[in-house]
Amino acid sequence: MSYSKASFAVLALVLVAGCQQTASAPQSAAFQETVEATAIVQKLNLTTRQVVLEAEDGRMLTIVAGPEVRNLAQIDLGDKVKAVYIRGIAARMAPPGRAAAGTEVTTGMVRAPEGEKPGAIVGESVSSVVKIVSFDAPSNLVTFSTSDGLVRSVVVQKPEMQEFARGLKPGDEVEVTFTEAFAIGIEETGAY
Repeated sequence: MSYSKASFAVLALVLVAGCQQTASAPQSAAFQETVEATAIVQKLNLTTRQVVLEAEDGRMLTIVAGPEVRNLAQIDLGDKVKAVYIRGIAARMAPPGRAAAGTEVTTGMVRAPEGEKPGAIVGESVSSVVKIVSFDAPSNLVTFSTSDGLVRSVVVQKPEMQEFARGLKPGDEVEVTFTEAFAIGIEETGAY
């Protein structure tokens, strides 16, 4: 899965770029988390593209390998599959007047080359500017309106995001970017 590690790193950097806080941007906050899992292929149906996996803890999981997963016929029972999931969120003060800009979506995908071991990397980043209605510090509840007029409230749970939210006041415009990226591929090391 060497191509996947390099490709995943590039895709993750592109998609998560909005989630990085810099020292020169004190009016921003970001966090990112990564989850990795391995499993063994127990069953494979090439017609339906269903793959039954057994996780390290013994749980069974059935997935459908979408058309972006090339070379599915090369998977064998007993192959070790590795999946990596990254999600991140970033918030930063937006220039005034940006709340009407709407939502911007960026997607990316990398597939295994023909003839290589099956694998795919997909990711999406969604950015939107929201207008702050209120922030309740004791409960860490931020209320905001979207460009289409919807009013929503969320509890800010991450400490780095709470610190940023404490500085918000009604009328502030904040650019929020949510990013997800997922990679799956066959490990060359065999069964665990």
